[in-house]
Amino acid sequence: MRALNLVHVYDWFLIDLVLVLYSKLVAWVKDFSVMATRLQFENFCEVGVFSKLTNAYCLVGIGGSENFYSAFEAELADVIPVVKTSIAGTRIVGRHCIGNKNGLLLPHTTTDQDLKLFVPLVGIYLKDEKSFKETEEMIADVLGVEVFRQTVAGNILVGSYCAFSNRGGLVHPHTSIEDLDELSTLLQVPLVAGTVNRGSELIAAGLTVNDWTAFCGSDTTATELSVIESVFKLREAQPSAIVDEMRKSLIDNYLRCSVLPPPFTASALVLRQDSKLVAWVKDFCHLSVMATRLQFENSCEVGVFSKLTNAYCLVAIGGSENFYSAFEAELADVIPVVKTSIGGTRIVGRLCIGNKKGLLLPHTTTDQELQHLRNSLPDQVVVQRIEERLSALGNCIACNDHVALTHTDLDRETEEMIADVLGVEVFRQTVAGNILVGSYCAFSNRGGLVHPHTSIEDLDELSTLLQVPLVAGTVNRGSEVIAAGLTVNDWTAFCGSDTTATELSVIESVFKLREAQPSAIVDEMRKSLIDSYV
Repeated sequence: MRALNLVHVYDWFLIDLVLVLYSKLVAWVKDFSVMATRLQFENFCEVGVFSKLTNAYCLVGIGGSENFYSAFEAELADVIPVVKTSIAGTRIVGRHCIGNKNGLLLPHTTTDQDLKLFVPLVGIYLKDEKSFKETEEMIADVLGVEVFRQTVAGNILVGSYCAFSNRGGLVHPHTSIEDLDELSTLLQVPLVAGTVNRGSELIAAGLTVNDWTAFCGSDTTATELSVIESVFKLREAQPSAIVDEMRKSLIDNYLRCSVLPPPFTASALVLRQDSKLVAWVKDFCHLSVMATRLQFENSCEVGVFSKLTNAYCLVAIGGSENFYSAFEAELADVIPVVKTSIGGTRIVGRLCIGNKKGLLLPHTTTDQELQHLRNSLPDQVVVQRIEERLSALGNCIACNDHVALTHTDLDRETEEMIADVLGVEVFRQTVAGNILVGSYCAFSNRGGLVHPHTSIEDLDELSTLLQVPLVAGTVNRGSEVIAAGLTVNDWTAFCGSDTTATELSVIESVFKLREAQPSAIVDEMRKSLIDSYV
């Protein structure tokens, strides 16, 4: 009887595990918050010249950098195919073709070799040299659209001076109110007159867009970006209904586990019969942990309101449930996530500094806060309050489990305490000329991100001190205050929701998050659990 009960306990545990894993998948799908991404092709900001984006596929010109392709793949690869190609032997694919989810029209100069790449996508029609009337009929037939002959602000190259999706559109900045109304009535979507790439009137050259995301040139200003995200409704967008339905079906299929009838051993049968579930659960043993985008209330400075180490995570009190659940979903099974204030404030990430060995708090920390943290953190973590006039310790110090960089004016006693409590070597340093080293860099035991203006010589020097690879970059769509928008440990990271796909890709790469794993104890526990059922 005891053996039978044990089997039932294990089955219940397995069911809970499956539900937890797939709840993460459900959360990921629901949280598909996509916005416009800034990038460039080689040194060109005219991304619309070298790419064509629709709701069914994305074409990108061959010969670009890895950063260019990874930006598209990060946003699109799970939804639609991203195809590297040339058209007519050139890379300006965005200017040589026109398409939508129904079809793709190519010029007569397209080679047979290029054409073979497109066949698996959608209905393709290779256009021979034809009259305007014949071309108009072909557009209507292949793309399944109504066709209107039109100008935009007096320009006959309508494909260059406007870009629109099924949700909104951006047109030449000199378009009159009357023309805007006329075009909006024809297209049945709201339109705005504007620019891209810091004032460029060639909208489609600097922008490629579909119903849920957009890519624009790196010179696009914050104001232009805000207009793009607003008129195309990207902040409220979701992938196409087809993809949405596909995802829904997949999730519904796996959430059947929640209503399994007794006997509970049916859960093992589900695992063996459902090959997708088996593969997915097996893959959990080699969990690909990446950076998570989120915000605290309406602020993208998540590093201000949290402090993440390999032994614990501190988060500010008074945040939303979504903020806490993002941390708990990634960390709760591995390290404690502690809600706290420091010195009566919520900017916990800027007021403390710590690693897996210890935590240093400013003199403004109350006795109640100090006791709460000592009670909540693992026993091996030393929690110490220090008397230091530069009380924003998180701004003045940056560290991992082995090395600390500090403000040049830090007290000698504080330096000794950092070395003693955190068990690290201490170096007085600046980052790109800034003495607030804790604000302008973030590093773990695997890599680091520093101020974008850090010179090659300084990068080499810092990398030698820290003994980890470093990259100069930004977070939150160009912010130089790295640690304010990012908090990271050896296997996961959390950054502000404004962080672009390119910035996210750099973060995941330099911190080696795609190959990272939680602690060996947790890893062994997972492996043992999965092996016993699969």
